[in-house]
Amino acid sequence: MKLLLDTNILLWLAAGNLRITQDFLQTLDEAENVFVSDISLLEISIKISVGKLVRPSSFAEVLQKLGTEKLPISSSALDIIEGLPLLHRDPFDRTLVAQAIAENATLVTGDKQLTEYAVKSILV
Repeated sequence: MKLLLDTNILLWLAAGNLRITQDFLQTLDEAENVFVSDISLLEISIKISVGKLVRPSSFAEVLQKLGTEKLPISSSALDIIEGLPLLHRDPFDRTLVAQAIAENATLVTGDKQLTEYAVKSILV
């Protein structure tokens, strides 16, 4: 299984959030690929720059430990974004949905609203 981690999941993993269960960690460990989108890294950087977020000190360590792969935004994902219904207005989240669809990956999120899209998902 290919997984694409939503930004909130990345931050929860770095912060040791209680929503991250042992079962979920096993799912990550057993995944064929664990993707982190460039859009999530951009979102985190923007939030840090405007003072809405402090980068967790363990962030880079968590990414390495999970064996994540960076996922660039493909032209296929851009085409998909244009056709997505406006169920969610956040452009970062809409991009993640489109990338998951384009890559045939399962989107791992804590945002129930994203699971309303026609995308494979795991709600944490």
